[in-house]
Amino acid sequence: MAAIYVVLSPGGTVTWKTTEYTARTKLCNTFRDFGAGSEAYTKCPGCGRELPLVVFDLDHIRAKARYYHGYLGPDTSIVALDAVTLRPADVRVTVEGGVVRIESGSIYNAKVHLVQSDVIWENDLANLQFLCVSCNRSKGKQTWDEWGKSLAEAKPLAAALP
Repeated sequence: MAAIYVVLSPGGTVTWKTTEYTARTKLCNTFRDFGAGSEAYTKCPGCGRELPLVVFDLDHIRAKARYYHGYLGPDTSIVALDAVTLRPADVRVTVEGGVVRIESGSIYNAKVHLVQSDVIWENDLANLQFLCVSCNRSKGKQTWDEWGKSLAEAKPLAAALP
């Protein structure tokens, strides 16, 4: 099974807000002037246009509505990334059915966070990509094949990790 990459918030949890902020500020480091000054930009894997990042959505390559994973097995490999450095965080991650346990700190001052596996799956950088708004709306809940594209054309954010 492929690894799942999630970004930990400063508090040690996994949230969509942290994932989206980190993706937009840390995983897109190309800039160009589109007429309003230097802006972060990327290329849409759907239509191929290079556009400012502000007109992109974070798209689930495998749509949430069709590929929801309520259960992650004990063999699931989860890589928890520090939101600041995007390097693996100093935590212990264990999967227990529908819950992922994230432990940090020492045995004397342990901090434990339980995160539902659907939240982990929803924030997986290996399943997220930037897609322009018009492509994201037209793709909707379709698979890449149904949308007329090859899955090889998808650009998961995990590929941009340092």
